[in-house]
Amino acid sequence: MKEHICQDISYETLVAYADGQLPPAEAEQITKHIARCESCKTMMSALQRSLQVTQAIWQSDEAQWPKKHSFKKPILSKRLVRRLATVAASILLVIGVGVMRRVLYRPSEQIRPIRPEPMAAQIDDIEIEVQRAGVAAQMLAVADMLAAQPGGQEYAEKRYIYVINSFPGRDESKQAKLRLQNLLERTVKQ
Repeated sequence: MKEHICQDISYETLVAYADGQLPPAEAEQITKHIARCESCKTMMSALQRSLQVTQAIWQSDEAQWPKKHSFKKPILSKRLVRRLATVAASILLVIGVGVMRRVLYRPSEQIRPIRPEPMAAQIDDIEIEVQRAGVAAQMLAVADMLAAQPGGQEYAEKRYIYVINSFPGRDESKQAKLRLQNLLERTVKQ
């Protein structure tokens, strides 16, 4: 979701703000900025909806997670696969709505001449980008779920590395690098 257009606040900073990972002073500045910047306000709304959906699914799965679980062989139940598909679909929906809103309602000074490509090719490009964003976000969410479980750090590390290598240049890759670094630091401290 790289369609965030703001000269003052980066997309990564908004994600960190939404996750509550900013120092209080910086978070206060971001709060004031969001109150007067329509672009950032729209982006925060989309991020918060995505986080709420994801947290609700994670919380419902935590209650069902076995106390002693062997991570020797990953087991994905049909129910978990359906829930992950629901998360991915929700994320894709939010991203798709954001992309379409930007495409349909962008300010006139930013309108570029339409490329001579057929409309179907443009739609295919958008669909592919939305699918890649959804897969990257889903893989990042799976890695986060594994990292939070006892004994799941090794598998989370592999998933973070997969996201970094498979989606270079995407925001999810940058997030995976940061989370991998945090995971490794936690592992060293233990």
